[in-house]
Amino acid sequence: MENKKEIADIVILNANVYLADDQDTMAEAIAVKGSKILCVGKESFIRSRIGSTTEIIDAAGKTVMPGPIQKLSWTQE
Repeated sequence: MENKKEIADIVILNANVYLADDQDTMAEAIAVKGSKILCVGKESFIRSRIGSTTEIIDAAGKTVMPGPIQKLSWTQE
């Protein structure tokens, strides 16, 4: 049986993604489909979720982290 990867609506690359877990884990990229986060991880892995209609956002090294209202929010530098 073929295991198809779901294609993201939005992919955020070149980011410092803070996961706010017990290990203070950081990632490089995020894939989003609708209102759900598909996956977070290394940019090379997240790129596999890009399709012809995926919006690609270059975070330019900015930090993305959980916010009190939204699941993800940008920090201003």
